Amino acid sequence: NLSQSDWISPKGWQILSSSLNNPHLNLEALDLSFNNMCDIGVQALGSALLHNTRLKKLCLECNRSITLTGWRNFFRLLHDSISELETISLSYNHIHGEGVDYMADALTTISSLKSLHLPDNVFITCARWQRVSSLLHQPDSTLEELCLLCDSSGSNITDEVVAEFANALVDNTS
Repeated sequence: NLSQSDWISPKGWQILSSSLNNPHLNLEALDLSFNNMCDIGVQALGSALLHNTRLKKLCLECNRSITLTGWRNFFRLLHDSISELETISLSYNHIHGEGVDYMADALTTISSLKSLHLPDNVFITCARWQRVSSLLHQPDSTLEELCLLCDSSGSNITDEVVAEFANALVDNTS
């Protein structure tokens, strides 16, 4: 658990991420929430996940310093990984626009994904939430839990978005 470690520099994130490539590392859960992780750090983490099959749970909640560039690079790397992540928490981040598209594309390739947490990503538009619902349309989806809970600050989850998720659930067998 390295949550709330605001003192870690980009170089520190790179060193930590490279340690995930150690074949003798049996780490199954990594909590990096409430940090000041930057684009360099999240890209290094994505690179480390390319060949890591041991990590099952990744928590990146509330890393609001990551920009569109950082999320794009992270999700592109995750898309090409052999990751066996089962739980990913991306709550309270500033993922928006194209970042959501990259996220949805990447997450559809992780066949082991069972739980996805996206609460309070208030910059995701209605159209992008509909893109997220595509995760449920995957015929081989193993997703069992999708958390979209939002606080009173708003979320852009409208009736139209709810209808899209409902339609996706009808076709989903997981």
